[in-house]
Amino acid sequence: MKYKVLVLDLDGTLTNSKKKITDYTKKILLNLQKKGVHIVLASGRPEYGIWPIAKELELEKYGGYILAFNGGKIVECSTKKTIFERTIEYSYVQEIYEQVKDKKVALLTYENDSLITETPKDFYVEKESFINKMKIKG
Repeated sequence: MKYKVLVLDLDGTLTNSKKKITDYTKKILLNLQKKGVHIVLASGRPEYGIWPIAKELELEKYGGYILAFNGGKIVECSTKKTIFERTIEYSYVQEIYEQVKDKKVALLTYENDSLITETPKDFYVEKESFINKMKIKG
């Protein structure tokens, strides 16, 4: 059977504990793409946090895809076009905010290269910023 698509999770699967792809893994994935296999990088990360890995693996050249937000957004790397996107309706966002604003919960959202939050010093907000190399706006 000839494989046409390889879907890979990022953190702890494709990347090591330092959030890096080993040279060996990179070599194999580049060779697979040269043989016509399309690579899909699937993650809970935002699109911005996946692009550095997509570029490292040359997904733009070989026609790979980014599957961000656990499937909430799919981007065709060669064209940078969003081919699928499903977001939370704004009315639900307001409702969620009202439910948790007085609790010790860090809410955040993404805008381009930034995380937007009211709790910029929260441990998980800072970790998300570090992993995805995104600025924090608070």
